[in-house]
Amino acid sequence: MSDYEYLDNEEEDIISKTQIKREAEKLQDIGVKLMDVKEELWKNFPLSDRLWVALEESKRIPSHEAKRRHAQFIGKLMRDADVEEIERQLSFLDSGSTAFQQVSSEVERWRERLLTDKTGLTDFLNTYKASDIQSLRQLVQATKKEQQKNDIEKEKADAQERKGQYITRSRKLLYKTIKQIVTQILP
Repeated sequence: MSDYEYLDNEEEDIISKTQIKREAEKLQDIGVKLMDVKEELWKNFPLSDRLWVALEESKRIPSHEAKRRHAQFIGKLMRDADVEEIERQLSFLDSGSTAFQQVSSEVERWRERLLTDKTGLTDFLNTYKASDIQSLRQLVQATKKEQQKNDIEKEKADAQERKGQYITRSRKLLYKTIKQIVTQILP
């Protein structure tokens, strides 16, 4: 082996300080995004106990400078976390991401199918293994019932020249439930 080959192999293993700093800043940025996420949603992320506690502490810090230092600490804790999975889950929350839009359109298709197709619930349960089948079935029935009620109200409103889309509480809840099931299953 010549001296040049030895140097080439050695250079591949060396990581520059700049690269290390970039990676640390990236982890810190992901940590800051996690700090901005609601606590109820943290259960969807693979967080260690220390990271969970640090995120809870971040909610109680009022000072800007203290938050900045705490973000650095969270970035340090992120070194041991499953960063790819956390980024994937964060992409589902970012309305500008393609993952969010794909999931939203998938959820919307399933919601419409559940409300219109008689075999929709069976197909959904075959595709996604939902744990609480009974509550999902009840929610679909309640949404259908509200939708029928709103169709009657909409016809009355059309007769009075008032047009608008009626979005029911059950319909929103059904969307949210389907989204939770779908995002837990996606690769």
